[in-house]
Amino acid sequence: MRYKSSIKIVQLMILMSCANVLLKAQDKDPASYIRNNTVGYLVDDQKIAIVGSKDDLAGQSFYLVDADNTDKVVYTGKILPTRGSTDTPFKYNLPCDFSSFKTKGSYKIKLEDGTLSYPFVIGAAEEYQKAFETVLQFFRSQRCGDIDPLLHKPCHLNDAKAAIDASGGWHDAGDYIKFMITATYTTVELITAADYAMTYNLDDVLADVSPKNGVPDLLEEAHVGLDWILKMTSDYKNGNYYYQMSGEEDHDHWRLPETDDSTGVAGNPRSLHKGWGGNLLGRSAAALAVAYRVLNKSDKQYAGKCLARAEALFADRAKYENVQKSNPPDFYNEQDWRDDMVLGAAELYKTTKKKEYLNYAKDNLKKLTGDDIGWNGSDYLAYAACLRADIEPAYCKSKMKEALDARMKRSNSEVYYLSSRYEWGTTAAFTADAQKAIMYYLLTSDPSYLKLATAERDYLLGRNNWGVSFIVGLGAVYPHDAHSQVNSLAGLQKGAGVGGPGEIRSWKRVFPTLRVDNDKFAKFQSNIIYYDTEADYYTNEVALDYTAPSVFIFLYNAAEARKNK
Repeated sequence: MRYKSSIKIVQLMILMSCANVLLKAQDKDPASYIRNNTVGYLVDDQKIAIVGSKDDLAGQSFYLVDADNTDKVVYTGKILPTRGSTDTPFKYNLPCDFSSFKTKGSYKIKLEDGTLSYPFVIGAAEEYQKAFETVLQFFRSQRCGDIDPLLHKPCHLNDAKAAIDASGGWHDAGDYIKFMITATYTTVELITAADYAMTYNLDDVLADVSPKNGVPDLLEEAHVGLDWILKMTSDYKNGNYYYQMSGEEDHDHWRLPETDDSTGVAGNPRSLHKGWGGNLLGRSAAALAVAYRVLNKSDKQYAGKCLARAEALFADRAKYENVQKSNPPDFYNEQDWRDDMVLGAAELYKTTKKKEYLNYAKDNLKKLTGDDIGWNGSDYLAYAACLRADIEPAYCKSKMKEALDARMKRSNSEVYYLSSRYEWGTTAAFTADAQKAIMYYLLTSDPSYLKLATAERDYLLGRNNWGVSFIVGLGAVYPHDAHSQVNSLAGLQKGAGVGGPGEIRSWKRVFPTLRVDNDKFAKFQSNIIYYDTEADYYTNEVALDYTAPSVFIFLYNAAEARKNK
C-alpha cells in the first residue's frame, strides 16, 4: 500500500487502538537502555552494544553475564566514550565492545547500576538457520494463486482469466497488488542467493522445511517468481508484455485475499496492465539466466525453458532500452534501465559464453552511475555479476569497493553505525548494504567490509533507538501490528521485513492527522520515528523488497555460524 493509499483504509486504521505490548526486559523506565542484536553474534564478529543514557557512563564497567544467572560474570569491559546524540532520544550513546569474548552461550549485558540488556547468543548457528527459514516463510505468506500459500487460502484464481494467465507470483506488500518491478527484483535476489550458496559452499543451510517436499525452501520460493515472470512474458512473440495485476482499487478494501474471488471487491478478474521497459526486461533475463545455472541438474527441461525465454527477451531489447519509467508512477517510478540490462547481459554471458552478451555488458558497464541493490537500482548486482563473469573485473571490483567505502564512512560516523540515510524503506537500504559487503567478501576474499555487514545486521535485529527487530518474529521485540492485511486478519506474518524508521517531517507529510495512541516506543522517538501500528504504512508496512536482502544476510550468517558449531 506504499506511496498512495485509500482514504477509507487510513480512516479505518486511525480508529484502531494500538496494542500496548510491554517491553518485558526493560519495563521500569531505567536511566539507561542497552541496545544490542537480540538474535545473536557469530564467534568472530565485531560485537558492540550501545548504551543510550541521560548520563555520561564512559569509563564505567559493563559486564557480560550468563543469561540465566545474571550474577555470573563471564567478561568485564569498559564503556567507551559517546558516539554523539544525533537522531536519538538519548544525550549519550556509548559503545560496549566485547568482540574479544568468543565463548559460545547465552548472555546479557549488565551495567554497574544493574541495568540488563535483552538476551542474545554467541555462536548462533541455530538462531541464524531459524532466521533464514523464517524470512522464507514471509514470501510463502505473500504467495498468490493456488500454490500452497501460508496463513491464507488459495486466492485470486481468476487472475488466470485475464488476457494471459497472470495467476501466481507474490502480493507486493500489505496489499494484494502484484508488480513485475518488485517481483523481478525479488526473484533475482532469491535465485542469486541460491547461486552463491552453491558456488561458495553455503548450501548446507538450504533446508527443506515448509512443507517438506524434497525441494529446498529457497529454490521453491524462487520458482514462484520465475513461474510468474514466464507467465507475464508469455505473449512476447506478439510483443505483449505485462507489468502489473490489479491497481488502486485494491486499496479500497481490508480483507483476506481469498475473498476477492467470491465477492469481486477488487475486480473479477482483476485489472491486468500492459507495458514494459528495459528495467523489467533486464531483470527478467537475469533471473532466468541464473535459474538455468542453478536448476539445470535438477530440472533440465524447466531450466532450458528459462534460458530460452531469457535469450528471447534480451533479443527484443532494442525496443525497450530507452523506456526509463515504470508506470503507474503513483506506485513505483524507476528512472533507469541500463543497470538492469547490464545485469541481464552479464548473467547471460556467464551462462552461455556468447560474445553478444559479453559485448553488450562491456559497452554499457562504464555508463552505470549508481551503486544500489533494490527495485530501483541493480548497479551493484551488475558489477558483481560482471566480476563473476570476468567482465572488466578490476573496474567492477573498484566500483564495488568505492560503494562500500562510502557506506563505511557514513556507518563509522553514525551513532548506531547505520550505513544509509533515513527514508521511506530504510530497512531495504541498510540491509542491501550488508548484502553488498557479504557479496564483496565472497567474490574477492577481502574481509575489510564484513564489519559493515555485521553493523547493519545488528541494527536490523535490535541495535537501534527502539531496541526492536524490524523482522516480524525475530529477536526479543519485533513488530506485532505491521501494516499488512494478512498479519492483521490471519496471524503474525513471521519473517516479514517492515519499512523501518524514518524522519518525522517526512512521516508527517504522509500522515498529517494520524495520532498513534499507546505508542509502545514513545520514550524512544526523536526526529527519527518508528511506530508499530497497523495504520502506519510508512515505517511499518511489510513488503517484498524490504525483506529480500535479509535472505542473503541470514543465509551467509547461518553458513558461517555452522563452521564453528
